[in-house]
Amino acid sequence: MSDQLATEPPYGSVVLVGAGPGDPELLTIAGCRHLMTADVVLHDRLVGSQILDRINGGARVINVGKSSDGKGLSQEDINHALLGECRAGNKVVRLKGGDPMVFGRGAEEALFLMKEGIPCEVVPGISSAIAGPSAAGIPVTHRGISSCFSVVTASEDPEKLITSVDWGLLAKGGHTLVILMVLKRIDQVVSLLISEGRDPSTPSALIQSATLPEQSVSTGYLRDISSIAEEYNASSPAMLVVGKVVDIGIQLGPRSFLPLAGKRILVTRSRAQSSRLCELILRLGGSPLELPTIAIQPQDDYTELDSSIEDLPDYDWVVFSSVNAVESFFSRLCVGKRDARYMQSIKIAAIGPSTASALRDRGLVADLVPDKSTSESLVQCFGEVVEGGLDVIVLGPESAPATIRNGLTSLGCKVRQAAAYRTIIPKNTHENVRKLMEKRLDVITFTSSSTVRNFLSIWNGIIPSDVVIACIGPATAATAVEMGISPDIVAEPHNVDGLVDSITGYYSRGDE
Repeated sequence: MSDQLATEPPYGSVVLVGAGPGDPELLTIAGCRHLMTADVVLHDRLVGSQILDRINGGARVINVGKSSDGKGLSQEDINHALLGECRAGNKVVRLKGGDPMVFGRGAEEALFLMKEGIPCEVVPGISSAIAGPSAAGIPVTHRGISSCFSVVTASEDPEKLITSVDWGLLAKGGHTLVILMVLKRIDQVVSLLISEGRDPSTPSALIQSATLPEQSVSTGYLRDISSIAEEYNASSPAMLVVGKVVDIGIQLGPRSFLPLAGKRILVTRSRAQSSRLCELILRLGGSPLELPTIAIQPQDDYTELDSSIEDLPDYDWVVFSSVNAVESFFSRLCVGKRDARYMQSIKIAAIGPSTASALRDRGLVADLVPDKSTSESLVQCFGEVVEGGLDVIVLGPESAPATIRNGLTSLGCKVRQAAAYRTIIPKNTHENVRKLMEKRLDVITFTSSSTVRNFLSIWNGIIPSDVVIACIGPATAATAVEMGISPDIVAEPHNVDGLVDSITGYYSRGDE
C-alpha cells in the first residue's frame, strides 16, 4: 500500500470537527480555524446556520445528515464521499454536532479512512450531554447528591431495539442519567426506568434546543415527564435528565435572565450586512431568524459612476448615503488605478456613523456627519455649516429617494445624484418568507425603506398583531406607515446598536 501511495499524487486531508451543542460561540477555536480553511464541508442535519456561516465562502457545503424520518445518505455513502473528496486533493471537514466521538459515528469514519490509508485528525467538540444540562443550570454531578452520571442515546442503530441498552443497570442507584435524542421514545424510556426500579418521583428535566436562544426546560417527576412533553408540544432535539441534580437546576435556572431570552427576531437586511445585528441578538439571548429581503448587486453599467469619479475634482462636496455607496465607490476608484489621494481637494459628507466608519477604514475622515443617520438630518446639518451655490455629488443606490438631492437643491446647491449600486430581492426569498412567517415570531426588524418594501412585496399575508415591528430610523418607519404597518419601535440612535438597544428597552419596560 505504501509503494502505491508513493507513486500517486498527494491526497487531501480529512478532519472530524465537533460543532458543539448548538450555540455558535461554543464552537472551538480549532474547529473554527478548520472551517475557515476547508475546501469541502460535510455536515450533519442539526448543525445550525450560525455555525455554517463560519465556513469560508469558497468551500462547497454538503448536508449529509439524516432527516427526522430517517431519509438521507447512508453511513456507507458518507464514508465514500469523504474518501472521494480527499482523493480529489481537497481539505475535507466532517462537521458533526457535539463531539464527533460521542454517538457521532466519528470512530467509524476514522477507521474506514485509516483502512484506505488516509489519516484523520479529530477536533473534539463540547458534547451536548454535558453542555445541555449546564445551560439549563443542572450540574450532572453535585457533592452529596450525585458523584457520577451516565449518558445514553434513545436513538440507536435502526436495526436495534431500545432494550439492547441495559436499562436495569441504568435505573439502579441515584446517579444522574442523561438520555439524548429521547423524544420519540420518551414513553418507552420512562416506563423501562420505572419498571427497572428508578423511583417514579425522581426529579426530571426535558431540555429542548439546548444552548440555543430558543432553549426551553420543562421539569417534573419522572412519572409525569412524558405527559409534560405532550402538554407543551415538545420538539426535537431534546434530552432528558433524570436525578436529584435537577432540583439544583430549578434553583439556579437557565440563562433566561438575558434580556432577549426566547425572543425570535426576524432580520430582513442583506446577508452581507446582517452579521452584526444577528451577533448582538444572540449575545442578548435572542434567536435571530435571517430573511434577507435585499441583496446588493453591482451595476450593469458603470458609465455614470465612473463619469462622476472622473469629474470629482470639479465638485466641492461628495455625499455618501450608505456604507454600500462607500464600498462601490472605492471599488471603481481602484479599477481606475486611483486611491484615497484622489479625494484630497473635495470635502466629504457621510449620512451617519457607520458610513463615516467605512470611510475611515479607507483612510478618509468625513467633514460632515449628522447626529442622526437620516437624509433629513444630513440636509439640516448641511444648511448649518455650508453656504449655497456649491457643487455636490450624492452617491447612493440606483433607486435612491430624492430627499437629499431635493434638500440640498433647496439650499442653493447644484446637485448631481449618481447610482453606485443596485438592490434586488434575493432568490428563494418568497419561499423562505412563507416558512418563517408560519413560525412564532416576536419581532420583525427593518433596517431600510427597501427592506420594508421588499418584505411586503413578497408577503401579502397578515402580520399578527402581537408581532413587534422595529425600524432602524424615522425614514424606515415612515415607509412602514406608508405601506400600512404601524411601527412599535423606532431606534435611537439610528443604527444597528441602537436598534437592538431599543428592542431590549421595549421588553424591559414590559410592553409585550
